[in-house]
Amino acid sequence: MERVLLICDSDKAREFCLDVLRKQGYPDVFVCKNGGEAKRRLLEYEYEFVLINAPLRMESAESVAIDIGTKNVSQVILLIKNEYFDEAHAHTRDAGVIAVSKPIHPRELALAVDFSYIAGARIRMMQKENKKLQQKINEIKYVSKAKLMLIEYEGVSEEEAHKRIERTAMNERKSRLLVAKEIIDRYE
Repeated sequence: MERVLLICDSDKAREFCLDVLRKQGYPDVFVCKNGGEAKRRLLEYEYEFVLINAPLRMESAESVAIDIGTKNVSQVILLIKNEYFDEAHAHTRDAGVIAVSKPIHPRELALAVDFSYIAGARIRMMQKENKKLQQKINEIKYVSKAKLMLIEYEGVSEEEAHKRIERTAMNERKSRLLVAKEIIDRYE
């Protein structure tokens, strides 16, 4: 499993969270005492998820959760006192923050961690698929531009331009994208 970032300035809560996370199979837990330190860490590393224990002495844990939730791919879990839960949940949910009320049983925290992991896994799958689609779109753009150049500069039909790119890619064991880029470079 991946790294976890814990933002907590209470020793007792920190030990509770670390115990639950380690039992869940997260040995790489990095602890920050405030949001500023956490944001610097998020610039350096990617984390499976961020667990924030409210309150924080220096700033609003809710604001930190929203900021991290809207600017990072990491899932965010906000542990907040039951009396503030409804308001915090209403403010943070649109940022994708999972708010959990305290006091919390270790099993409930473990479930929230599991939900966060599952949501993160789905997001990573979607990002991977999105990247594939972006690459395919990029290839189509280059191939289309190369076909237009072959049509314009060599006077071939669109079908012949397409066949030429396909044939060259196959014969030279290159991708269609690379062949298209070479054609574009030749005529630009």
